[in-house]
Amino acid sequence: MVSSRYCYFYWIPFAPVGKEATLICTKCGLKRAEIPFDAGLINNFEEIRSKFKHPPYTYAGLGFVVAMFLLILLNALGSK
Repeated sequence: MVSSRYCYFYWIPFAPVGKEATLICTKCGLKRAEIPFDAGLINNFEEIRSKFKHPPYTYAGLGFVVAMFLLILLNALGSK
């Protein structure tokens, strides 16, 4: 199981900041949680990583802040 961590701004997800994996044994049910999701974890890391990409809309908060910053910057430069 793969879960994502997000940066929040007033309880609204702002941008993804990382992923963690929870491994569950299908035979005994043993769980290992909060393991960093990287190539050292499993053999087919690249295959699994491609299935669990963050969708583009999860970066909307970051895009909004960058757009507001650029508008303020352009407004400040235009008023000179």
